[in-house]
Amino acid sequence: MGKEMDQMRIGEFICKAGATKDTIRHYEDLGLIQSKQANGTRRYTDKHLEDYEVIQELKGYGLKLKDIQLIFAMKNNYGCGNSELIKEAHDSLKLQLDVLSKEEEELRNRRIKLEELVRSMHELHN
Repeated sequence: MGKEMDQMRIGEFICKAGATKDTIRHYEDLGLIQSKQANGTRRYTDKHLEDYEVIQELKGYGLKLKDIQLIFAMKNNYGCGNSELIKEAHDSLKLQLDVLSKEEEELRNRRIKLEELVRSMHELHN
């Protein structure tokens, strides 16, 4: 009976998750969240909330949903502590770090050029 009490319908789930129904359905289509089916009704648990939070956290690090799919597939197949899963997660995060570093460098260069332009225009104006 306790297990049944832990289950929730999508309305309660999206309220707790702070998500939309479309987002949850999309994550289900991608296999990131796998709701239980009981009489054609999807049921969600606290584990699904945890999965949703992990997805949001990984997205916050800049990972794409396809990368998150791969990580979740490995987690489902091999378990959380699996060395391949850890390596894959590490590699995805390292790649994202490299991308952010390049973006940061490009932004820094654009800022420097803009500062130079502003200085030049200021000198022309005065």
